[in-house]
Amino acid sequence: MPYRSVEELASVWFGWAEMELRHKKHAEALAALAEATLIPSAAKRAKERDAPVQDRLYKFTKLWAFYADLQAR
Repeated sequence: MPYRSVEELASVWFGWAEMELRHKKHAEALAALAEATLIPSAAKRAKERDAPVQDRLYKFTKLWAFYADLQAR
């Protein structure tokens, strides 16, 4: 699905991780955020200007902050 912004896509990943946490599934929440913050290959990063939102998600600071917070628990 073509998302309009990185924030819009990140909200989906936030929701997924928060849902896992509500069900006391900490490991699954971490796994979801690990997938969301996966850094794309160098070839994809080189074409970042024209890349879809999904390929730029790894740069979203709030997502990384949430991921780091969960790892610290």
